[in-house]
Amino acid sequence: MYPVWLRFQGGKGVATGLGAFAPLMPEAALGATVLFLLTLAATRYVSLSSIVGAAGLALLALVLGSPEPVVWAAAVTAGLVVLRHRSNVRRLWTGQESRAGEPRR
Repeated sequence: MYPVWLRFQGGKGVATGLGAFAPLMPEAALGATVLFLLTLAATRYVSLSSIVGAAGLALLALVLGSPEPVVWAAAVTAGLVVLRHRSNVRRLWTGQESRAGEPRR
């Protein structure tokens, strides 16, 4: 998300976060992926799907009994994903966010 070697510029951490947590809690990662895909199918908003998936990962980690440090790490990661999607949330709120398959506005 904020790599030093890229001058603290980078992506929003969704795929990297999923990849990091998949071996630690595969059931939660699978559930988060399903939440992402269901949200994407229902809304076609990738940003909203990413936020739902990240939050779902943290919640599923807790519900499925992952070790406490992993649950905390997932919660912090979800918070960072939401933080990185601030501009997308603003566009969602104002109805200006592009949907998957549409040209960017």
